Amino acid sequence: MAENYNHSISNSLFLVQQLDELGYMVADKAGNVLTHGLIAAVDDEMLRANLDSRFPLNQIYSKVNLIFSGNNFACVPPIFSTNGQKKQIFETSHSLKQDESLLESSLNAEITILFSVQTKLLDAFKKQYPTLEYHHETMPFFSFTISHSTQSETAIYAKQDGENLLLLVLKDKTVLLLNQYQCGTVDDAFYFIMFTVEQLDLDNENLHLHWFENAAFSSSDTIESTFKNYIQYISIIKSNDLPHNVRMALQCV
Repeated sequence: MAENYNHSISNSLFLVQQLDELGYMVADKAGNVLTHGLIAAVDDEMLRANLDSRFPLNQIYSKVNLIFSGNNFACVPPIFSTNGQKKQIFETSHSLKQDESLLESSLNAEITILFSVQTKLLDAFKKQYPTLEYHHETMPFFSFTISHSTQSETAIYAKQDGENLLLLVLKDKTVLLLNQYQCGTVDDAFYFIMFTVEQLDLDNENLHLHWFENAAFSSSDTIESTFKNYIQYISIIKSNDLPHNVRMALQCV
């Protein structure tokens, strides 16, 4: 295995940084998963040590894609162009610490995602991987949901991971809401989803709830029984049905 990696730089590395853990997955040009795992990364020193010495993180790759998961984010229109404006908008909802950098990704022509990252962690990744591309987890989440939803559908896409619930509401493939909430129980998820339905005045009789499978949080049966009397259509998006890079970005193997 090691010899194969050393003599082939055509493989791609997918990374997910979440709290104090780093998930990784290596795939070949055909999209086949070669290996994956999860390591501790409680600070920049531990991260640098792992990136420098731990196989397969210390190999050379043609493409390295890093997703920051669970980080605070804010959605803003692209008309806010200066760094000062972006920071001011972000800090209306979140505090930006002195050891953090404010990054951005373009979700679409109307929405820019601002998100905070520990500066030393980002520098460690950049130093190790010259071809690094990085985004917030909302990017693969949004890309998948847009391709998954139908043109005439009003839908809530919900992903619970760790202590966070990521919600995206689409109507005719147009974004009505994209937000993240602290969520540790099914009751929390029920509250935030039904609050969203009420605030956006969504029609329960024609509404679809697409829940990303997360057995560590709750069984699919529990999710379906919790919402069946309140939302007309409920579906569970199983991890095995997702493309490997999306599964990696959304679930941090």
